[in-house]
Amino acid sequence: MPLALLFFLRLDERPLWRAAGGLDRRLVGESLLAGLLVGLVGWTYWFLGYFLGLLLLYLAADRLLRGPRSGALIAKWALAAGATALVIAPAALAMAKAGSSVPGLVEGGSIFEPPPALANNVSASLHGLVALERFGQPMATNPLWALALGAVLLLGGAARRTWGGAALLSLVVAVGPVVPSPTPGEPWVLPWYMAAYHHLPWFDRLWFPYRMVVIAQLATVVGLATLLAARWEAGATRSRWALLLPIGLLGWNLYENHRYLAFPLVSRDLRPPAAYDWLREVGGGLIEMPIGLARTSIAFQPVHQQVTFGGMAENATLFWPAGMKRRMNNSLIRHLRQLTRDPFDPFPVKATDQVSLVGEGFSWVVLDRQMVDADLHNWPWFPNASAAQRDQAPFLVQAGVSAVLGEPVAVDGPLVIWSLVADPAVPPAPLRPTPATLQTRDWALDTMPAYERLYREQGRFEGEPAPPP
Repeated sequence: MPLALLFFLRLDERPLWRAAGGLDRRLVGESLLAGLLVGLVGWTYWFLGYFLGLLLLYLAADRLLRGPRSGALIAKWALAAGATALVIAPAALAMAKAGSSVPGLVEGGSIFEPPPALANNVSASLHGLVALERFGQPMATNPLWALALGAVLLLGGAARRTWGGAALLSLVVAVGPVVPSPTPGEPWVLPWYMAAYHHLPWFDRLWFPYRMVVIAQLATVVGLATLLAARWEAGATRSRWALLLPIGLLGWNLYENHRYLAFPLVSRDLRPPAAYDWLREVGGGLIEMPIGLARTSIAFQPVHQQVTFGGMAENATLFWPAGMKRRMNNSLIRHLRQLTRDPFDPFPVKATDQVSLVGEGFSWVVLDRQMVDADLHNWPWFPNASAAQRDQAPFLVQAGVSAVLGEPVAVDGPLVIWSLVADPAVPPAPLRPTPATLQTRDWALDTMPAYERLYREQGRFEGEPAPPP
């Protein structure tokens, strides 16, 4: 995105047509490159490209208002826009063809009414900046960003309207369609956002308006750099200490991120279990349990290279195709799914349904007992379960699977693997089940990352009350 903005800003008033005749290929190439980069931003994240396009429209309007108006510059912008259109055409045409059939999209209402509830697996409402600043890592309310934007607006000179204005407009969009009321009651509807929601192409598909804050931060940084460069050229800050200012600001920003444990960047161990290497060798599709959750094991599919039951959208019923919905009615799938919701109330299984799954290419059921422990608090029977039942939950689920599929064929830490086919392949000795590996919890119960623990303690975790003062 910074490269796209840089090449856009480098487009100037030099004419595309040389005085001696013929197009200036270098200037044409620069124009096309600017458009190409904007299009590539759109392919990395569709709405980031959308946001960048809105920023560039604002910058173009600001440039024309400041004058002088240049036909050559407008021609370069047109070339860049054409290149962007060609790059994004496949996605744009597909979205236009889909029209209002997009899953979860709800139409109707006026610009003075909030958007209808969304039918999706993420949230029933749009995620605006004001609400989101209360949870997780603050993105726009730490002191550094407030001071930086204040400096651009108060001291920016020529940068004030261009970059300060772009940052403020971006923040207005990032707020989203409503502002929570300071008193109990309905939120305040922002009609300008709702006008865009109803009339700008695809804007109603933006479920996360707060992400527009990225453009506000980009504009603030460029505005601050423009301010410092202007003062440097004027000799006002031409000293060795001025060179330390960007380093100081960067350090302050890293400190603010570290306060919320977002820096150093959060990482986790994603070394694949040995069982997935074995499954790659023997082949066959995987039905992973618990069914219906977003799981880390999706990252291991390039290792085992087998089909999985629901893939990345297993927890998103909104996006299930008709075939997936029919498959979820398979009695064995219903039994496996029920076990991780109430292991004391199994679902009756038809033998023909197991055969049906084998016919579709599935050979293995893989239970992640650590995920059973992690998701236990969401189970309907959890509030009334005894401490012993909660402690034994992964093994209760394991027993429920064995009751239908027989004894497991492999164990790798928290993973237990059953075969759906007769005469399955024999795993290497370290993966063969033993009484100890089947009945011993050798995985951590508490896998909460440090940043999540901090946010919970500070009351910055959505859905949980703030701690008492």
